[in-house]
Amino acid sequence: DDDEMEEEEEVAAEETKAVADESVMRGAKHDDAVYAVAMGMVGGELMLLSGGGDDVGRLSRPGQEAKVLDGHSDSVSCVGFSQSGDWVATGSYDGTVRIWKAATGQFERALEGPGDVEWLAWHPRGDVLAAGAQDGTCWMWLATSGECLRVFVGHDGAVNCGLFTNDGNWIVTGSADGSCKLWGPKKGVCRQTWVLGSPVTDLESHPTDSDVFIAAEELGSASIFRRGKDRAVAKLDHSSDTSSAHDESSLVTAAALFGPATWAATAGVDGDVVVWDYGGASPVWRRR
Repeated sequence: DDDEMEEEEEVAAEETKAVADESVMRGAKHDDAVYAVAMGMVGGELMLLSGGGDDVGRLSRPGQEAKVLDGHSDSVSCVGFSQSGDWVATGSYDGTVRIWKAATGQFERALEGPGDVEWLAWHPRGDVLAAGAQDGTCWMWLATSGECLRVFVGHDGAVNCGLFTNDGNWIVTGSADGSCKLWGPKKGVCRQTWVLGSPVTDLESHPTDSDVFIAAEELGSASIFRRGKDRAVAKLDHSSDTSSAHDESSLVTAAALFGPATWAATAGVDGDVVVWDYGGASPVWRRR
């Protein structure tokens, strides 16, 4: 009995032992849940940008007090650094995107128009910004002037996710209506639509082939699409439990592509991360 008590005490002591902090830097603490985070290089320094349910963004750099980016009246749902490193953006459920100077955190302007903002993305080569909203629209602005360049209309549900392809030539949006759309930014025209089986939860562009992207969806799968092809070139069934392949327990929350090989990854609420060779639509590794 004494041995058992000693063993239990040792286990309890091990569990309460402080975990070593091995982080490179730590961002400023929010007063509510953190919903978005981004990293960027500004003037040769690493900076961290976050947004949360306390209705503010926080811009942190090593060794300095964080800048509080306030002015939103609802949760900050998405954040991002411009490719130039000159600007940061915060998007909110108050229906605005706010632009700030990255070096100082100084407020520059508010971009208005959409409903609750779900995501934002900077163009890979300029100061153009796109954002999608719960009202089914996607907006594109010139961040340096605030000019609205295009409004993309066509989805029948919230635009949950979106991106510029890595070459900057296209915008891809994913919606709660279960579709993905490919848009030409210059004219705002929908060039292609793909229909999935359930709401789209995440989109990622291929890092080296801008014609390829992956879309994750609620009902347990992710699809690989190629511009110009009417159907998915591969469908990845995330759940290993066929009995739950079409219920909420199989929801795929995130997906990623790795190139130049045909590798993909899916992650879900089931706690699994699966790595795929999508050339053969076969899983090669599953982490539980």
